[in-house]
Amino acid sequence: EEQKILQVMIRTGLARVPVESAEAGDLVSLAGLVKSGVANTLCSSDVTEALPTTEIDPPLISVGFRVNDSPLAGREGTQCSSLQ
Repeated sequence: EEQKILQVMIRTGLARVPVESAEAGDLVSLAGLVKSGVANTLCSSDVTEALPTTEIDPPLISVGFRVNDSPLAGREGTQCSSLQ
């Protein structure tokens, strides 16, 4: 599927900085792609064969967010921990 990349950006701290080009190994953000994925081949339109995709492992950790329902919830001050 042919698409056009409108802008290539790299991260500098928390900001995205536009650049003219990137090299192998650079982590970039791309603007202009309608449909993309992690294992997509990005190349010149002259290339007719895509690279083979590799299996990507699922994330190893999960995070649960819950409401603080401890007896000290909502209190202010220096002694707001059950460990003190």
